[in-house]
Amino acid sequence: MTPSIDAAKKLASLLDTTVGYLLGETDDHDLFKDPEMLKRFKELHSIDAKEREHILFAIDSMLKNIASLLVLFLPYTCHTFAKTALIRLKT
Repeated sequence: MTPSIDAAKKLASLLDTTVGYLLGETDDHDLFKDPEMLKRFKELHSIDAKEREHILFAIDSMLKNIASLLVLFLPYTCHTFAKTALIRLKT
């Protein structure tokens, strides 16, 4: 039996997700299969809401910093690596 689109929409709404996610139309479908990630999600869920808000803020900040560092240093690192490789090839 196939559920109606309305039933799928209601289920997605109850689970605070999308119908596409329920149908597996996402790149993140394996995320919740990782035992370490599940453990962390469960631990976060058990923490007081205010403390969880602070932790998530800190995590968001760290992720933004990592992204910024990669944008800044990755081109330099690649350039330095290429330059070093060329020097070694010449010798």
